[in-house]
Amino acid sequence: MKAALLTAPGRLTLTELPPPEPMEGEVRINIICVGICGSDVHLFKGQRPLQGTSILGHEAIGLVEKLGEGVTTLSIGDRVVIEPNIPCGRCELCYRGQGNHCAHKRVIGLTDPGCFAEYVCCPEGFCWKLPSTVSNGDGVTIEPLAVAVHALSRSHAKPGEGIAIIGLGAIGLLITQWAIAQGLMVIAHDLKEEKCAIARKMGALIADPRETLKVQWDRSRVRSVFECAGSAGSVEQAISSAPRGSEVILLGLANDQVRFKPLQVVREGISIIPSLIYDHPRVFRAAIDAVAHDRVHPGKIISGVLPFNSVQAAMELAAGGSETKIVLSMG
Repeated sequence: MKAALLTAPGRLTLTELPPPEPMEGEVRINIICVGICGSDVHLFKGQRPLQGTSILGHEAIGLVEKLGEGVTTLSIGDRVVIEPNIPCGRCELCYRGQGNHCAHKRVIGLTDPGCFAEYVCCPEGFCWKLPSTVSNGDGVTIEPLAVAVHALSRSHAKPGEGIAIIGLGAIGLLITQWAIAQGLMVIAHDLKEEKCAIARKMGALIADPRETLKVQWDRSRVRSVFECAGSAGSVEQAISSAPRGSEVILLGLANDQVRFKPLQVVREGISIIPSLIYDHPRVFRAAIDAVAHDRVHPGKIISGVLPFNSVQAAMELAAGGSETKIVLSMG
């Protein structure tokens, strides 16, 4: 099979490898298309170490091509979307329903070979059949949509109330789209006007650069602030600008030290809430149902589709920071 290997920081090399064989309870999937995630970009740039594989990619759909022993719920030819985070199911966190924080979880494209290849193997329970009404574009963006659905579930904001979003990459835009579908008012902020224009088209209000975020959020009675930019500065801005009694939900994976005033947090009743990926299987099922019932169309965030042979150029484009979602097509 053709696969793209990360051979050095900033370098993907196309090579031929034997296709993987599904183990018991697994299926082999012939990839149709795969999205490039921000975490793929961090690995590509060398900002995060590889953890077991040099084949990246986890936002993928494909056709079931081979069944491992014991598989009963899938058939050859089924079109599926991959749920790439696979908790161990045996540790204390998994027993408590916190498998998203499982220290032993497998992650396709990080610990296990990923989807920047013609074929990938995945456990049966983490391959979700897609209804025929779901397009490939919406299907390939269901995994990041699940991240957004989980993040909004962490919020206490109710329909008619307001939320604020800092950072309009793929996740920020998907939270925007999902929140508006739930009847929430969204005030969005990003330094790139083209991304603000997408959020505005979705129905969001765009933060006015002539006023501070705190003034605008206070006036709009923002209940929840979603930090999606992933920088120390944006985290500090979210906390310092959060209205009294609100919550700051952290999705961006900033790796630098952040400074804030505990006095402000305590006195003003500001909650700081982490949101990491999603709960299996509840949130992934909810994301698929939302798309299947026409409540949301995550494929709207796709800004470019490139052939798999152009994986190096596609990754460089994604790493530039101006795109919302680049997808690789195997066809």
